[in-house]
Amino acid sequence: MGEVTIDFLREKLKLFLRESEVEEVLNKVISSAGLAKKESYSGEEVGKIVEAMIAEGSFVEFVGRNIRARLLLEK
Repeated sequence: MGEVTIDFLREKLKLFLRESEVEEVLNKVISSAGLAKKESYSGEEVGKIVEAMIAEGSFVEFVGRNIRARLLLEK
């Protein structure tokens, strides 16, 4: 998986969540992945974030699965 910015994650979540929920969800999944919030994440870190998103379920899971698919197709 390639490098991903926090803005990329934020924009994808905004498609399904209210803007007020996006930061809360981002903080939760980044924390669940055992990472600190920063501007960009390496491929390995993105994998951890995506797994945390999938574990959340609902639209967050949907976004996580789509991010994973997109990054796999870019390889």
